[in-house]
Order: sequence, then structure tokens, then C-alpha cells
Amino acid sequence: MLEVIYPILTIMGLTILGVVFYFSFELKHILKILSILSKIKTNNSLDAKEYIDSIALQLRPIGIEDISYKLSYSNSTVSYENTILKEVSLVETTLQDNLVSGNLGIYVKNNKGERKILNTLILHIITLQVINQIHSKIYTNNESFAKLLQLQTYMMHDLKNILQFFQAMQYNVATLHTDEEKSRFIHYLQNNTEPVNKKVSNILTLLKIGSSQNKEDSYEEVSLAAVFREYANFYLLECSIEGDAVIYTNKEHITAIADNILGNIYDKKLLQSDIACQVIIEEQKDKICITLSDNGYEFKNPLEVCEPFYTTKQGGIGIGMYQAAGAVKLLNGTIVCKNVSEHPQIVITIPTNR
Repeated sequence: MLEVIYPILTIMGLTILGVVFYFSFELKHILKILSILSKIKTNNSLDAKEYIDSIALQLRPIGIEDISYKLSYSNSTVSYENTILKEVSLVETTLQDNLVSGNLGIYVKNNKGERKILNTLILHIITLQVINQIHSKIYTNNESFAKLLQLQTYMMHDLKNILQFFQAMQYNVATLHTDEEKSRFIHYLQNNTEPVNKKVSNILTLLKIGSSQNKEDSYEEVSLAAVFREYANFYLLECSIEGDAVIYTNKEHITAIADNILGNIYDKKLLQSDIACQVIIEEQKDKICITLSDNGYEFKNPLEVCEPFYTTKQGGIGIGMYQAAGAVKLLNGTIVCKNVSEHPQIVITIPTNR
């Protein structure tokens, strides 16, 4: 009896050991594949063709001979098919994504049994990685284009202000008759050299994309009343300024606020000659409150005034108040636009413990 059982037990044991060793080898193979796939990162600097070719190169040690593809995305089409590998199987899948369409396949030496399931799994992982890479590439390109448009918009805004300055200067030159008028005009130009230089400097900085400077090096004590008075004179505005506060900061932030808000009031003056404005600066216990108002038309949509590219002016760019709000944010402050007695009012609050 035992003579019959021993051979059977021996055969069963060897069979179990064989199965264990086989699945151990397969498990090690699967783990190796997953390890390689997990190390393949999305690279936005590569186009789809270069990215897929780099994946194919890394997969050859695990039995994936090559990758076949024909993909269409963002007005681009890339395709590749290995016509030499006739002796191996091609496992394919179809891509139908909102941004990517086409098909993707892998050339494999073995596509039978459990390897067929494993190959399908590998193909799906590669497909997800390729789609993710293309999405990231498209997003990066769109973001870069948007930033370029933003830079262009900022430049147009500053150029518009410079041209307005020269228009005003040309008009004033044409009306000079007496020595007193000429002297007063020269005094005006002397007092407005800094605002003009600031706008030119902004444009030159935007043209030097990638350049940077240490903002802390330019921190100084800034008189709010002096800055608002400087830009009110620059725009030839009838503007009363009450109160003052001195803060230690980068002066560029304050000039950005005064320049853009008073520049908007100047645009109203081109349509309504009797425009007058008021700036009230109050230094309170833990904050500074700046209230700006004018006798012009009220805000149509107060909550949207500081949104980028929002404008109600013909030919307007919609970037001035957005820049002002950005400068307030850099000071950890808040800006509120509202209508009071059918006229616009802007309230800026800057904490003194920034």
C-alpha cells in the first residue's frame, strides 16, 4: 500500500514545488515590470513620440520589443509601426480621450495564457501614462501661452499710460505762450520724471523675461500721501488728499496702487472734464485705511472691478485694477470696490503688522 502512496505523494510534492517556483518566477517578473513602469515619469519637455520611444527602450529587458502608435492630439499626429517584428505578437488598444485619439500597441514575444493578461495590463498602464503625458504637455503649452499673453497685456497697459502722458504733453506744448506758462510746464515735467521712468522700467523688466531682483533690497519708508500726490499731479487730476501714513515696504507696491487707480480716474476725465477725486488716509491702531472716491459714474459691477481683463471702457484692457489689487495682496491687505451715493468708492486696508 505504501509502495503505491509514496510515488503519488512524491509526484504531488514535485508538482506543487514546480507550481510554486513557476508562480514565484512570474511574480518576480510582474514586480519587475511594475517597478520599471512606476519609474517612468511624465516629461513635459518631450513630445509624444520622444516620450513613447523612451518608454519602449526601458521595457525591452522585460519582453516588450517595441511600441506601435498612431496618435492625434492638439492639431498634431504622430505614428510609428515596426514592420521588422513579424515573428512577435502585437497587442493593441484604441484611445478615445477628450484630447487624444488613435491607437497604441506593444510587440511581445509571448502572448499566451497568463502572459496575455499581463500584457494587457502593461498596455493599459502605458496608455494611461501616454495620455497623462500628452495632457500635461498641452496644459504646459497653454499655460506658457497664457503667461505670454499676460506679459503682453501688462506691456500694453503701461505703453497706453506713457502714450497718454505724451499726448497731454503735446497738448500743453501747443498752448504755451507766455514765459510763465513755459516755466510752469517745465516744473511739471521735472516733477513727473519718476512716474514716467517707472513705467519705462516696468516695460524693460517685462522684456527681460526670467530676470529677477531682490525686492527686500528696495524696502524703504514710504509716505502714502506723497505717492498719491505724485501720481495725481502726473495725471493732472484735481485731487484732494487728506491725512498720511508712513509704511516700511517696497515702494513699487504703493506706486502700483496709486498709478493704476488714479490712471483709471484719468481715463474718466477724458470723457468727463469736471472729474475730481479724493484720497483719505487714516492710520488706525493696527491698520491703515485708504479711501479713494471720485464724482464720476458708479461701478456697474463692483465685485468684478478687480478681476483680470474686466473693463467697461471702450478700448480698455482691464488690467489696471487687477494690478492694483495684486499690489494690495502683496501687502497682506484687502481692497473693496463699492458705490456710495451713485459714485464709485475704493477702500484699501493694509495691516500695520505685515
